[in-house]
Amino acid sequence: MQKRNKILVTPQSSLLKRDKHLELLYNTLSEHGYDAEPFSIKKAIRFGRQAIWHIHWIDVFHTGRLRSSGMKNNHAFISIMRLMNFLLQVTICKLYGVKIVWTIHNVTSHERPYSFFEKVVTKLLFIFCDKVTALNNHIKGKITEIYGFSDMALMRQGLYEGCYADKITRTEARQRLGLADDDFVLVFLGVVEEYKGIDVAIQAMDEIADDSVKLLVAGRLDRNSAYGAQVYESASRNKNIILFDNFIPDDEVQVYFKAADYSIYPYRRTGNSGPLYITLAFGIPTIIRGAGGNPEVVALNPNVAILIAQPEKGEIAQAIRKARSTKVEDMEFDVFREKLSWKSLEKEILPIFDELQDDGATLQYATGKQGNI
Repeated sequence: MQKRNKILVTPQSSLLKRDKHLELLYNTLSEHGYDAEPFSIKKAIRFGRQAIWHIHWIDVFHTGRLRSSGMKNNHAFISIMRLMNFLLQVTICKLYGVKIVWTIHNVTSHERPYSFFEKVVTKLLFIFCDKVTALNNHIKGKITEIYGFSDMALMRQGLYEGCYADKITRTEARQRLGLADDDFVLVFLGVVEEYKGIDVAIQAMDEIADDSVKLLVAGRLDRNSAYGAQVYESASRNKNIILFDNFIPDDEVQVYFKAADYSIYPYRRTGNSGPLYITLAFGIPTIIRGAGGNPEVVALNPNVAILIAQPEKGEIAQAIRKARSTKVEDMEFDVFREKLSWKSLEKEILPIFDELQDDGATLQYATGKQGNI
């Protein structure tokens, strides 16, 4: 196997190991000679032209608060310091010949969309990056529309297959959660944040007269925030909503998805939905906002999803009723397992990094025929 350049990854923290998307991406690249490590200036200087700096989320370059300290408000001073550090890192990388790749996961940040400092960092990255990629065509189109930048490659996300245990049965999962076999179970799993819109699904449950319909909300919830308190209080008033407001360990993820008939993600704003790739990996149909890149993924087999146009309780309640009467077979997920496996996506991932090899020669990769999504 030919040895490729070192990939230095931002974010630098343990997120590199905790984020399943990054884990699967770099596992795929490692099979072809790449080695990924968290980014640092010291490593950039050490590896120089033999390194590729792969940037994902850019909050660390512009956010005006320190999450680790529990700081709630954003401060311009912190944003300026982050921006200066970013410029220093870019300058050193350019001086030492490090190539820079930015993968755009979201058109804008969830917390402070289109903030001044985010726009500055985004525009600078378009100037300094050797390659810019996006997770879907929606993101590519929106970036071009907002910033006038169109030189982006598509580097899609694959399913979260093999990331989580999948050993227990539906009956076992329901017994552990105190659910009946004839319940119709909707699951929302992930950190509870305003942009995901689960509060609207909770409101929609008040319009569902059938007590066998249950909504599981499983994930970290900040009850001290205004939004977290609202979700907690609303969920507590409905006996058909079960709230597990803690971080869900990897080995427990299977319990919630194996117990589910459908997942539900109403999203107020979305560019790319990570939970959709978990849902499809477990072979669970979904009620999801038909926005961002979601329709591109679902288009492989629309039978597995009920798309909602807006995060409105009436529309969500109608979608829940439709899901209650819709049966989806496991075989209907086969096209996702084929087209969105990481092995299948190698043909669009590898050329992006192979083109940036230090020797200047593009490594050849047999792409074969690509399927459309």
